[in-house]
Amino acid sequence: MSACAQVLDTLGHAPLPPALAAHVEGCPRCQAAVRVHAALVAPRTPAPGTHARARIHALARAELQAHPRPVHWAWEALGLAALSLAVGLGGAFMLRAMSPADAPPPATTAPWSVGLLLVLMVVGGSFLALAPGGRRMRVLALGLALPTALGVGLTGSGVSDGRPFLQAGLGCLSAEVLLSLLPLVTALWLLTRIATRPLRTAVAGLGASAVGLVALHAHCPVGTAEHLFTFHVLPWAGLAVVAVVVRRRLPSRSFAP
Repeated sequence: MSACAQVLDTLGHAPLPPALAAHVEGCPRCQAAVRVHAALVAPRTPAPGTHARARIHALARAELQAHPRPVHWAWEALGLAALSLAVGLGGAFMLRAMSPADAPPPATTAPWSVGLLLVLMVVGGSFLALAPGGRRMRVLALGLALPTALGVGLTGSGVSDGRPFLQAGLGCLSAEVLLSLLPLVTALWLLTRIATRPLRTAVAGLGASAVGLVALHAHCPVGTAEHLFTFHVLPWAGLAVVAVVVRRRLPSRSFAP
């Protein structure tokens, strides 16, 4: 009888003698057999006791009584999209109203095409972040972020309004972050109703933080690529990364997939 056959014959009946134990250490086939045998004979976790089952049932009943009719995810996504668009468009009008009367127009050579991409990111991010399934669509949304970023950074007029680089940029950065805070916090709060998924959070973060970009796109008079990439695109990506990090630290109110 071969050593492998002796190991199989001995498992479950008696401890392996030293000679067979030494053989197992050098035989991958026997190591796999020993692991499978150990998993089969391992003690199983006992079923919950009567008191534990009663507590689980009570918690389930309380949850059903508190939320007898759950809100459909589409209504939440629609509300998030409406809030984001309202903040973005309202921010654009506010920034325009705060500008001097002789302020130069927005320094972009593609106002409608880039603006459409930004609005698509806002609305698509709201729905894809909360929709069940749809992993491929979320991957596509992440892919759309790249041409959107390039569109924002490369379609500027190339002219500056004469202010120093940091002075002109810090104002844009601050406005973008402040305008994106309310949609971003709302999106994170809605995401706590489902299990943590970094891809969902990234899409939600890109959509919510694009709100600030929408407002700046219709206002910023600086059209240099350095300004647009540094103070428009980079904060947008940074807010999405912050959203992923923060969501991982937030407790979930539900662990639905």
